[in-house]
Amino acid sequence: MAITDAEGICNIAMHRLGANKVSDITTSPTSAEEIACNDIYEQIRDEMLMGIFSVPELGDYNWQFAKRHQQLYKAFGYDETDGFDEMTITGITAANPAVVTAVAHGFTNGWQVYIDNVSGMVEMNGLYVRVSEKADDTFECYGLDSTNFTAYTSGGTVVRKEPLADYATGYGYDFPADFLKIVTLEDKDAQYELVGSGDSERLLSNYEEPILVYIAQITTVTEFPIGFIRALAGRIAYELAPSLSPKNVDAIYKMYAVDVKDAIEADAKNVTPGSLIEQKNRIVDEGGWG
Repeated sequence: MAITDAEGICNIAMHRLGANKVSDITTSPTSAEEIACNDIYEQIRDEMLMGIFSVPELGDYNWQFAKRHQQLYKAFGYDETDGFDEMTITGITAANPAVVTAVAHGFTNGWQVYIDNVSGMVEMNGLYVRVSEKADDTFECYGLDSTNFTAYTSGGTVVRKEPLADYATGYGYDFPADFLKIVTLEDKDAQYELVGSGDSERLLSNYEEPILVYIAQITTVTEFPIGFIRALAGRIAYELAPSLSPKNVDAIYKMYAVDVKDAIEADAKNVTPGSLIEQKNRIVDEGGWG
């Protein structure tokens, strides 16, 4: 019988534990076994996908079936957690400090914003400034003296852009939505670093529009090879054994370790990586900062 859902994987674990079967671990878990599986399933699934096995003799491993290739496009590493939009500028004063008018801009004191597309006061274009003394429709550009700038005539845009790290002549990239773990950048001589965390995690690289090779967060059980399913079920059984079958912890661990090794051996024979996916993110900026 094919395993098609998380409950099926947990029931393999329950069989090893000699525990009761489960029928629902995601929507309304009720039994002790269902609640226990619900508590750990997603975390253990993601750890297994990332090659975290809790088997000392095994090192890191990158699953071929979970590997994806994706072209990245420049996104300039900044915090866009709240989906900030470009705001229209309707005025800039020639003063110390410069005062920008952008109706209902929504910015907060201390934020860094990027100004561009201004006519007349072209010296403002391409500047990153800190917001201070903000009001509903205006804000001061902290420390920026525009007294001797050309007079403002019209237009301009301003958007929040917060660099996440000092990475000279580098480019910032958003990760794919299903990103779990980086494997490498496919392009020769490409260097990178990861910055931020959670929704603000970014990849910084010296390479323009590289191809990212990564491990995907696969949630659809039917995409798992049978070897991985057995290993995942074994890991769940091992994690739950101290509470559900304490006398069998050692035996369950040994079964799990064998399953992981078998799954890795089978996966290593599959040398075809995941398909190339083209990311359609909007290009926010040309990238590069120093």
